[in-house]
Amino acid sequence: MWRVKLVEVLNSLEMKPAREDNSLYTNEDRTLFLHVHVDDGFLIGKSEDKITSFLNMLNARLKLKYQKRPIHHLGYHLNWLSKGTVQLIQQDMIIYLLKDYDMENSQRFKTECNRNLLEEL
Repeated sequence: MWRVKLVEVLNSLEMKPAREDNSLYTNEDRTLFLHVHVDDGFLIGKSEDKITSFLNMLNARLKLKYQKRPIHHLGYHLNWLSKGTVQLIQQDMIIYLLKDYDMENSQRFKTECNRNLLEEL
């Protein structure tokens, strides 16, 4: 039910699912990107004004709780750099998975990558 309502609202705001991933929504000029998983979302855009305007329109239709610069999204750590650039870091998710499978004390080692692999594909 929630997903249906969300998609309806996003469509009314001219946000369409990306061809590559139906949990990623973009506007027509691709200046806003919204990733949605169940009821968690992560919005980035080319300008803070555009992000604020979109959030205001979305909030008028749905009751939202949001953080301006969150530090986590779906197991990713978000590292905010200068000028609003964000870096996604998966280390937290990897640590979680290692603990979940009782592998947090396993030994790490480097493995050479076959540099010809892409050519073989």
